[in-house]
Amino acid sequence: MRYIVTPDFSKTVISTPEAIPTVGNFIRLVEGSTKDELLSHRHVSVVADGVLYTFQEDGTKIFFSFGTDDSGEYLLAADLVALTPASPLQNPSPRARDPQRDRSVNPNHNFQINPKHNIKLNPKYNTQLNPKYNVQINPKYNTQINPRYNSRINYKLNPSINPRLNPSIDPQRNWSINPSRNKALPGPFIYDLRAKQEGFTVKASDSVVLIFSMSAVLRRIAVENGIGGYVVFDLDNVWREHWVRHPSEGYLCFSEMNEWVGFVVN
Repeated sequence: MRYIVTPDFSKTVISTPEAIPTVGNFIRLVEGSTKDELLSHRHVSVVADGVLYTFQEDGTKIFFSFGTDDSGEYLLAADLVALTPASPLQNPSPRARDPQRDRSVNPNHNFQINPKHNIKLNPKYNTQLNPKYNVQINPKYNTQINPRYNSRINYKLNPSINPRLNPSIDPQRNWSINPSRNKALPGPFIYDLRAKQEGFTVKASDSVVLIFSMSAVLRRIAVENGIGGYVVFDLDNVWREHWVRHPSEGYLCFSEMNEWVGFVVN
């Protein structure tokens, strides 16, 4: 079967050398198969029937669709994702747990990860974690972590991290990353201070994480801050929160004014 690749697909392959063997296997499969044979292959799955499909092998997932032109039907390779996580928020971890049942990941019960009891995790007492004192994690001073100045992390300007333009990171179209559709998805999930589930995250790039409501509506954007945490922006790229990583491989969520407002379980 004939195939076409998007510019974004080519760029991602170049920047993800570990995916090249899988891409080669996929291309050889496409070239030697009909559409029906391809869709029945054991490594191919349906994301949205008639719209989007995936080929997954050796830690790499390729997203593709079909189209037609004057020369007939073709396969369009749209995007790929290397599934090996680089940080806890970039991919769901099988160790993710429910804080309502597992008190070790619930700051209300585990004082080691409660900023009211462990002041090392509290930006009001630990100046390294406080954006008012540490300009490295303050997007008002560090333009590299501010999407208003860095187009690479601005979802309005970078289509690869915009779920409206990249279906692989849109849980409304990619059901494999939607916890309402994929019941085996363990997280990461976001909770309020009462341990009520408020949302989940999806990796968009090495430094950007998308925050969705439980109904899979995009709510905010999180950007790595360089010291293991994240700065969080609303959809107008206004800074709203910052996240501090804690020893149980999760995060504590603080407002811009350093008020504790929630937590993340991986």
